[in-house]
Amino acid sequence: MLRKILIILFSILLVVAVVGYFYINSMIKAPQPDYNQNVKLSGLSAKVTVKRDKWGMPHIYAQNLLDLYRVLGYVMAQDRLWHMDLIRRATEGRLSEIFGKDFVNTDLLLRSLQIPEKSEYLYSQIPDSVKQFLIAFSDGVNQYIHNAKALPVEFRILKYKPEDWTPINTINLVGFMAWDLTLGWNEDIYLWQVLQKVDSIKFSQIVPRFDNRPVIYRQFKLPDSVQVTNDLSRVAQQLDNLGIIAFTGSNNWAVGPQKSVYNKPILANDMHLGFGIPGIWYQVHLKVPGKLDVTGVTIPGAPGVVAGHNENIAWGMTNVMLDNVDFYIETINNDTSAYLLNGKWVPFKILNEKIIVKGGDTVTKKLLFTHRGPVVSGFKGLKNKVLSMAWGGYDSLSNELMGVIMLNFAKNWQQFNQAVKYFRSVAQNIVYADVQGNFGIHMGAGIPIRKGPAYLPFNGDTTLHDWTGWVSYDKLPYEFDPKRGFVASANNKSAVNYPYYISKYFAGGYRYERIVEMLKAKNKLSTDDFKKMHTDWKSKLVEHTLPYINKQLSTWNSDDKRVNQAKQALKQWDGVMTKDGIAPMIFEEFYHQLIMTAISDELGYQLAAKITANKMISGQFFERLVKNQASAWADNVKTKQKEDYNWLMKTAFLRTVDTLKKFMGDYDDWRYANRHIFVLEHPLGKVKILDLLFHLNRGPYKVGGSWHTVSPYSYHYGKKMYVFHGASQRHIFVVGDWDKGFMIIPTGNSGLPGNEFYCNQTDDYIKGIYRPDAFSDSAVEAVKKYQREFVPKL
Repeated sequence: MLRKILIILFSILLVVAVVGYFYINSMIKAPQPDYNQNVKLSGLSAKVTVKRDKWGMPHIYAQNLLDLYRVLGYVMAQDRLWHMDLIRRATEGRLSEIFGKDFVNTDLLLRSLQIPEKSEYLYSQIPDSVKQFLIAFSDGVNQYIHNAKALPVEFRILKYKPEDWTPINTINLVGFMAWDLTLGWNEDIYLWQVLQKVDSIKFSQIVPRFDNRPVIYRQFKLPDSVQVTNDLSRVAQQLDNLGIIAFTGSNNWAVGPQKSVYNKPILANDMHLGFGIPGIWYQVHLKVPGKLDVTGVTIPGAPGVVAGHNENIAWGMTNVMLDNVDFYIETINNDTSAYLLNGKWVPFKILNEKIIVKGGDTVTKKLLFTHRGPVVSGFKGLKNKVLSMAWGGYDSLSNELMGVIMLNFAKNWQQFNQAVKYFRSVAQNIVYADVQGNFGIHMGAGIPIRKGPAYLPFNGDTTLHDWTGWVSYDKLPYEFDPKRGFVASANNKSAVNYPYYISKYFAGGYRYERIVEMLKAKNKLSTDDFKKMHTDWKSKLVEHTLPYINKQLSTWNSDDKRVNQAKQALKQWDGVMTKDGIAPMIFEEFYHQLIMTAISDELGYQLAAKITANKMISGQFFERLVKNQASAWADNVKTKQKEDYNWLMKTAFLRTVDTLKKFMGDYDDWRYANRHIFVLEHPLGKVKILDLLFHLNRGPYKVGGSWHTVSPYSYHYGKKMYVFHGASQRHIFVVGDWDKGFMIIPTGNSGLPGNEFYCNQTDDYIKGIYRPDAFSDSAVEAVKKYQREFVPKL
């Protein structure tokens, strides 16, 4: 009898498993496109051909621009519809509708940015011709939504359907990038909190300084007449977990014909953003004979190529690191209806935001605005303080979408400059090269004109520290055809003696120094040299600090075998952050332990950990700690005796060894990549059963590098140092001989789990392998895998 019951149960389970398998399989297969199937599309005036290469990139050939952008919308939606909708919801503060109540505060913060309101204004300002591009693109997206045989699996899992796409949704994407690349939101508050706890000497030693750091625009000078009149972490982590948060790094460089083996300029770019699946970029090639021929990467949901090249010019971007967020400490009245300004009570502008919550009621939250911007005290988690915020994203002159479209059509340096003028909220150093042999770099940024130390909150009771305008474009730094034969940027300091405040949060210059070192290493460079540069793991931070560390370690002896092995490893190290090396692991752990040992007694563990994790602050601070034997931070204020530099360095190193023993075991297992792990995660892949059923995530991969190397695999500190951001794309262009170019992204062009182009470039990316950047008709034909025709629907 028991045997019979077991057989019946086994049979039932088998049937359930088989049915489940076919159901899951159908969910994966149903939305997959047939890349050879022709499509009838309303609104087309002529046939459009889409050639899909073997890496999944569409090469779209049309006879007019409106047809081109309409088909682009359709094709992009086929590949990335859920990704597009996810970012759209972030820009509108509507994540709670699909993810539930945990995202209410995130939505409230995002709504305070008023991105859609600005997008409406920008849409009214752009030329009708560009509006038509956006309308056509949106129509292509919507025709796919309405005609798709099945929606991507994420919609079915989360049980909702996408709304129609609009031009405003596209413009919103630029506003979100502006916020995501903004500096000062975390850093200003961290430094303010430090100032509340320590004296002026210690504070001055932790504030970033750039007096002796390398600059991007070496030869740029302005005329002498020019005068300069704790909820956040949770919110940021939620966006990070969704894979829609960017970061602040990037590299770009270009050499002129005189330093190129091809006697033509070569340009390289790798933008450092948050890693995730789907990846932030969509690779595409757009062609209308005689009007447009452009290739590169665009943001899913937007029709313009953000970084790439056309027939005449190439360009690439890095973040300026502009601090375009300022905070103001406001005095409010008893019923919080008004704030004090120049001796008078001024009413807040009040918005009641209704946030729809999945599986629950609609929540109403109140947003307050001063004349400068929103009150953000609730988001910042600062008790007994009321803060308002001014943000450069509100700049009405900023219109990066227009700038991107103009870059796509630009033919020379003059037209390039006309496009760069629109880059203000998304502040970028944009590298340039053209088929005439010219090369250069120009900042595009809306730099606020303001008084005072803009890295600390201002007194909001007065208009004294209000922004009074913006630095004009003709005063922004640039270089064009410098005699040295190259230009480069890596988020480092912009210029020497620049009279306007840009930032305290530039990168330390370690990546830039290494890039310049490699550019100078040869008289003539090739694309192979550029590939080696992109994937380089030699650290200038290590080079600057290791001699001091080794010198100090040599002053004392230990009976601990592991301590002596660790000291010897650093002594013999060449400073390359190899994945199999032990010294890189020791150095990264020592970095963390030295800063935490120095500051946690004064600041408390929580704030100290935030400072240590913020490399814009901690990078320079680490170098100063190592080099400055008189550092005021060496003393442990919780003990009666006065500790010194020797105590600080020794204690941090012993803690380093103890931590490595605890986390990694035997010395031979202290290989960097045993802890430094790269995992590409889908937003739904954190649910293990979903990852198992739909194979959403990729990894783990063992990688080297770090935030201070040209190839930057930056990580969250912990027992496993999970890599969370780095090069989101790599491009190399031989200007004028375009088929010699290369590209790669860390994921793939498709966001559909189970698709052949879902993370199909990941393995090559990890290995430092590139795919060719086919541009000419013959080169595209040679790598073509699929072809389909879009024809007018009569």
